[in-house]
Amino acid sequence: MSQPPAPYHHQHHGRSPANFAALAGAWAVLAGLWVGLGAAPWVVALLGTSTLPLVWDIARNPQQWLRLDHAGLAWQGLGGQQRIALEHIDHVRLDRRFDFSMRITIVPLSGPKLRLPPGLAPPPDALQAALQAHGVACQRHPFSLFS
Repeated sequence: MSQPPAPYHHQHHGRSPANFAALAGAWAVLAGLWVGLGAAPWVVALLGTSTLPLVWDIARNPQQWLRLDHAGLAWQGLGGQQRIALEHIDHVRLDRRFDFSMRITIVPLSGPKLRLPPGLAPPPDALQAALQAHGVACQRHPFSLFS
């Protein structure tokens, strides 16, 4: 008797090292504009407002996760939790966008397509391997405009 495939789990936090690095880099550029180039404070402040969503994300530290196991595929994004049983999934489509992000679409046997939140996208190779191990068909489309 064969062993069932291991569950796959991916998690993303708002307080990730990448978010801290991006915020520090943006603020370093703003400081360089102000101190090094003598930019007007109001210009630096105006440009600094573009970092407010990232500051908010770090402050709130939203938890996003995806879990694939023998029972189904479940995820929690900023819009709440969802779950779909594996037997209801026709295939999962992985689309590489022109900004190099991934769009992950779950195509059920019946009903509307389900899209994973953009900030939740796990590494595509690991997700594809986990989906195939669980018997879920996976389609990969590089650089797709429309999906």
